[in-house]
Amino acid sequence: MNVQKMVRTVAILIGGFFVLTASAGFAQDGPKGPRGEGRPERPERQSPEQRIERQLQRLNEQLSLTKEQQAQVKTVLQNQSKEMKTIRDNAELEQGMKRTNYRKIMTETNNQIRALLTSEQQTEYDKLRTQMRQRMRQSRGGGRRGNPNNDDTSNDQEQE
Repeated sequence: MNVQKMVRTVAILIGGFFVLTASAGFAQDGPKGPRGEGRPERPERQSPEQRIERQLQRLNEQLSLTKEQQAQVKTVLQNQSKEMKTIRDNAELEQGMKRTNYRKIMTETNNQIRALLTSEQQTEYDKLRTQMRQRMRQSRGGGRRGNPNNDDTSNDQEQE
């Protein structure tokens, strides 16, 4: 009888070990379901310089910037990056204040970039920003803060 109890205990321990190691392996596979299926792996985090170059390249492709505009936009994006880092690194600021400051910097950056563009480029830039806001809303599942019933677009200019 004692031998049967020991065999049963060992079998349970071995089974538990397999269950734990199998579940740990599945946990490392990453997200599954609608958000995980077919989604490409996230690229490695880009440096601020890489992010600026990528933004500049996109704007140039969409707006056909002149060399002078490219240099000016790059300067604006570099200043934005420095200001954002200063806010991000400020441990004394609460998250809400950081968000407010981020929005203010984004609005200033967009206005500065817009001022460097021709009227035709401004029209296209405005369309690009509208498309970006729509994609962001869709990825968040609706309106602001993930609320699908909130589709208020009245303050988008100030919010971005």
